[in-house]
Amino acid sequence: MGKVEERRGRATDAIVMFWRPIPNWQPSPGAFAAAVDVIATTTGLLGQAQLIGLLRNDIDLEEVAQVLAALIAGVISQQLSNEPGTDAVTGRVSRYADSIATMVVRHYGADPTARSIP
Repeated sequence: MGKVEERRGRATDAIVMFWRPIPNWQPSPGAFAAAVDVIATTTGLLGQAQLIGLLRNDIDLEEVAQVLAALIAGVISQQLSNEPGTDAVTGRVSRYADSIATMVVRHYGADPTARSIP
């Protein structure tokens, strides 16, 4: 029973965080700061991937971070709204996470033959 209640809690959090169904609701500055920190951390990690040749040099790292956040939020949203009790491996959308990651890498990734990893 604990797992079901835990998942219901996550679904409720997702509704408020991602869909904002309450008119004029705004997250607290601290709550929003956490989201900003996630994007900043992701952008930094993407910068490291770019430095070692895994991502193209001509891409906007913040764009990639925002695209990844939108894709991940979309998968989570689909999972929680359509199959809240299903695990991520067998979910109708979440089971395609590897395909989504492959699309991102193909779009933003560097030519694998041009990599020079230090």
